Order: sequence, then C-alpha cells, then structure tokens
Amino acid sequence: MKSQLKHQLNSTVHVRKSLFSTVKDKVELEVSGVVYEAPLTRIAKVLKWTAIASVAGIIGLFPVFFTIESKLPLVARAALFTTTFAMMATSLIAVTWAFKPYVTRIRVLQQRLLTNVGANPIERMAEGVNINITPKSLLLMDTMDFFGRKVTHVTRVESLQKLENVFFRTFKTTSQTTLDSHEAESLRNKEEIGLETKDKVVSSNANDYYFVHLDLGLTSEFERILKIVENKES
Repeated sequence: MKSQLKHQLNSTVHVRKSLFSTVKDKVELEVSGVVYEAPLTRIAKVLKWTAIASVAGIIGLFPVFFTIESKLPLVARAALFTTTFAMMATSLIAVTWAFKPYVTRIRVLQQRLLTNVGANPIERMAEGVNINITPKSLLLMDTMDFFGRKVTHVTRVESLQKLENVFFRTFKTTSQTTLDSHEAESLRNKEEIGLETKDKVVSSNANDYYFVHLDLGLTSEFERILKIVENKES
C-alpha cells in the first residue's frame, strides 16, 4: 500500500514537472507610460520652424534683392541684406541653443515578466502597477533636433546631476550611458518594447545638458527620479 502511494506521489510530481518544464520566465524590457511631459513642446517647434523659415526666406530672396531696380546703391543693398540675414541667423542660433536641451517627454525603460510556453509567449505580466525606478533605471528622454524632429536620449538615472542657477539647463550628465547586451538588443527591437521604428534613439554622452520644468506639478515617478539624483549628490 505504501509503495503504491509512493508511486502515485512520484507520478504526480513527475507530471507537474513535465507540465511546467516548458514554461520559462525571463525578464524583458518595455517602455513605461509617460512620467513627464513638457508644456511648451508645440511652442518650441513653432519657434524652431519660424526661425528656420525666416533664414531660408532671406536666402531665397538673395537674387531678387540684388536684381530689382532701386535707387539704393549696391553697397547699401549689400549692407541691408547682410544686416537682415545676420539678425535672422542670430535668432535661429538663439532658438536652437535654447531648445536643444529641452526635454519634451520622459519615459522609463522598465522590466516586465514574459512567460512563455515553449517558444510562444502566452502571457505578459508587468511586475507591479507602479514603475520601479532605481539609480540603474534607463530614462528615455525625448528632445528635438535642429528641425524639430524627435530624438530619444537613453540616460541612466545615476548619471544625472542637478544644476542650480543655470539658465535653461536643469540637468547635466556626469558620465556616458553604457548599455549591456540585453538593453542594447531591446532598444534595437524598437517595436517590441513600445517604440516606433522611425524613432531616433541615442545614448547620452558625458556633459550632455537637459532642461525640465521643475516648477510645475510633477508626477510621483518623476519625483522619485529627482530624489535619487539629489540623494546621490548629498
């Protein structure tokens, strides 16, 4: 009787092991929801496009400016054109400098639990509702390039340094963000982690600057990021 019962128990354990041997849990990465969104993104893009259009317009009018009949001598025309072009170019340079570090949105590249049966995923479960933010967490910080197109900077939280009394700059990176092979592979497969294929993604370098509105209502997730940065410096 005992031997029969032992045999049944062993059989049950064997069946359970066989059932779950094909199930494997592995950690994957995914893009979280937005933890910060800038209020002036649309205005920044309009200013950039207006400044670029102004310079392009002046350049386009160059041949017309010197070919139309006018009582102004050639030297006066050249001086007027040069002055106008310099003003427009200065405006473009100022707008480009001011909004280069402007962060339009921040998300977090976080872990998720991917459960597979065999090779086919059957269930995806986020590890908790809240976003888990640590010094090693990777932030996806969206900025704009010269033409106002989105550029996503991958920045590790621990590399950020908060700046005080620096005009239009609130954070500086103290080191380059390096990725392990798993993180790099995940970022190459953009669609699988929630990014768009057309997104331009780059790693932050040392001495990169970023501007975030810290005077507005911040999400609890971003406040945790800020606390980590401030505690690191204390």
